Amino acid sequence: MANDLKPFYQGDTKSIGCAFRELNGQGEAVPRDITGCIMTFMMKADMADPDEEAIINSSITFPENSESLNGIGTLVLTSEQTDVLPGQYFYGLRFIAPGTPPWVKTIKSGKIIVMASVTRGAP
Repeated sequence: MANDLKPFYQGDTKSIGCAFRELNGQGEAVPRDITGCIMTFMMKADMADPDEEAIINSSITFPENSESLNGIGTLVLTSEQTDVLPGQYFYGLRFIAPGTPPWVKTIKSGKIIVMASVTRGAP
């Protein structure tokens, strides 16, 4: 599947970065200011599992900084969040722009593999 994320080792910090662009009045793709927008990541053992049973459920609200102003955002999964059983999982990555109603877009979804780690525990 083209939207599969690269595998990672259980217990490793995992960064998921995105560059957000939008069309300007001339039809050119330009960086989108994502200040105050939210990116969510959800990982499940089965796509049909309820959200409450997600293996990982994480989000970030992008701060006002130069990266956000230039459409660059990164969601970081901590080593504690990724310390899950090795195996293949399903994931979804969403972008939410505030508003009434909020604008919600699934950026990516697919499969991700968590590999067994040889080393375990704190460094």
